[in-house]
Amino acid sequence: MTVNSSSSATPLAKLPIPELHDTVARFTEAARPLFSADEFEACLAKLNDFVATQGPSLQARLAERSAQHENWLEEWWNEYAYFTNRASICFSVNYFFGFRDAPQTMAQARVAATLIDSAVRFRDQLESGSMEPDNIRGKPMCMHQYQYMFATCRHPGEERDWTEVYPRSESSHIAVAHKGRFFVLRLPAASASRHADIAQIERQLQNVIDTTEQLERAKSIGVLTAALRDDWYAARECLLQVSPENAASLRALESAAFLVSLESAAPVTTKEFSLACHCSDGINRYFDKNFQIL
Repeated sequence: MTVNSSSSATPLAKLPIPELHDTVARFTEAARPLFSADEFEACLAKLNDFVATQGPSLQARLAERSAQHENWLEEWWNEYAYFTNRASICFSVNYFFGFRDAPQTMAQARVAATLIDSAVRFRDQLESGSMEPDNIRGKPMCMHQYQYMFATCRHPGEERDWTEVYPRSESSHIAVAHKGRFFVLRLPAASASRHADIAQIERQLQNVIDTTEQLERAKSIGVLTAALRDDWYAARECLLQVSPENAASLRALESAAFLVSLESAAPVTTKEFSLACHCSDGINRYFDKNFQIL
């Protein structure tokens, strides 16, 4: 995947290393409310000892790491905040946001088709290098993480997870979830009419809506991705070993550009909407996917 090369036209500053005294000051303020007066004094004594002994050598090692890496924190952050974290990513990692209601009511398949078309066009811009670099108030922003936006899936591991980015040749399709079942949506070849392209996608989605029978929750693979990572790893390994068909189906789902969930629920309150976005009953989710459109 190619992220816009023009983003490198303006060199970006490397992530700075906090000075030791700044780190100590921040820690002191963060720790103060957690201790009694006596405990805090004992904490300060240990902190002062650290500054006088190990602190300077560790700070020097951090500076050495910064000189050897483009971003001294990224690898550590991914490793310890995410990949070795064995909690459920549904509840402990993933986030969501919602759109405001559209001024005009459209059929579900039409809305989904339009969002798919827009996301695919965004991907084309991103991978062709035609997208303008991100900036905030005129300051260029790093676009490194965009390479993980499409055709990406997190996989559970025995001790740590890992992320796989699939090539365009294997990830031109979209995964669709409805009533606990998963489908592969092959996109039509782009035509001169965007309206016609959206209409073709809409017809495929409407066919899924009209013909899919509800799958009982106990048989939905999506629910498993909400489990603790060790449990999901064991379940996924079992599924892969049972049959080649399982492995092929998982590959098709996990290599999709992204996932679209055609929901049957219609939340009314903000609380209902938030719960539906966060987790719902899990049957139309695959929480390991890079992103899901509900």
